[in-house]
Amino acid sequence: MQNKVSIIIPVYNVENYLEECLLSAINQDYENIEIIVVDDGSTDSSAKIVERFKSDYPQIKTIRTKNQGLSAARNEGLELATGDYVLFLDSDDWFVSNAVSACVDVIIKNNLDIVLFGAQPFVDAAPEQETGLDGFYGRPPQLNSQVFASSDYFIEALALNHYVVQACMYMYSRSKYSALRFYPGMLHEDNLFTTQLLLNDVNARLICLPDRLFQRRFRADSIMTQNKQQRHVDGYFTVIHELIKLLPLHQGNTKKATKYFITKLLDEILVILNPVYGWHIPIKARAKMLSSYFNSGLFPSYLKLFVKILVPGTFGLWTRLKGKYL
Repeated sequence: MQNKVSIIIPVYNVENYLEECLLSAINQDYENIEIIVVDDGSTDSSAKIVERFKSDYPQIKTIRTKNQGLSAARNEGLELATGDYVLFLDSDDWFVSNAVSACVDVIIKNNLDIVLFGAQPFVDAAPEQETGLDGFYGRPPQLNSQVFASSDYFIEALALNHYVVQACMYMYSRSKYSALRFYPGMLHEDNLFTTQLLLNDVNARLICLPDRLFQRRFRADSIMTQNKQQRHVDGYFTVIHELIKLLPLHQGNTKKATKYFITKLLDEILVILNPVYGWHIPIKARAKMLSSYFNSGLFPSYLKLFVKILVPGTFGLWTRLKGKYL
């Protein structure tokens, strides 16, 4: 009997894209699928579209909740899931028709816990337009088609500067990670969930496929294409705080790679603090950055940027002294 796959689709006000998304799940060339659609309190016609599909396709399960955000919606789907394996699909994106079968085949053949795959990014309403992200959404060719311990993949992907955290770009064993859930009420939740997936069991078996099975839509009003705001900063800080908790659980290269990833997230905060605050970063935010760096034994990758943003007066003094005496 075929292994069962649960495709979890959170929905919130995506009436223009939802039908294409649902059809891509329904039309998979793999039969034993359940499609769990979580309507996260939509106020447009998304709920009607979901109900219409549910009446036509028995493999669709639905639940409607008050609006709580993407993480909570995915968690609702995980509570309902009964499949051997789990896939996430965002409701404005879609899968190619052999996405499920390609993943299951390689999982069974190699006795895997996780299979990663690539994505094809495209611009909404202008699919021929270049996004400039093809390289980012592909998987590192050096890591394709070989079995890794999940922690080793994490280490190698970071070393190649190509660690992709998008939750719609892998399938994993539901029973092995039955307790794993998304952190609710935050942005950048994939950074945390994907890293926990790879590091909860450092010896989990994983393969990375070169195939671009996920079609990733970029649209002007999506969460991740909006201007950077304080909630983006808060989301990164939450991820960092949770990842710091993992450090005592790991040793050697895994611990070193986790620290490196945390440092990269802190550097990302440095980049977006300026448009949020200008050069007038609140003392509380600066203290939080400093605490995250030094209490965790980290060191900033971009020291000049770190000093300039967090201690701007010191940076100016340093540059003047350098010009005068060096």
